[in-house]
Amino acid sequence: MNYRQRDNDGLWWQIALGIFVGQLMTAALAGVVMLIIGSWAAREITVQLPRTVPRTVHPARSLPPSNRPLGADERCIAHERFRRLANGWQELPNDPC
Repeated sequence: MNYRQRDNDGLWWQIALGIFVGQLMTAALAGVVMLIIGSWAAREITVQLPRTVPRTVHPARSLPPSNRPLGADERCIAHERFRRLANGWQELPNDPC
């Protein structure tokens, strides 16, 4: 019985090492697969992005300034026209002053 116990004495760390290496290799393979899928997805997004997000100029900034005089209920603050309402002020972004 002593002889049999000595043969199996170092077997536990070999099993533990085998399980560890197997899990490490599985994690490495999963990481490589996720990198490949992630790079493919990023490439697809960059291909689609220019078609879905056109580059435009803000329309309020491209309009020439208006020479219309201010009305009795309007104010000009920092080159932006505001109209007086019953409960405050309303900005008129397409009608700069």
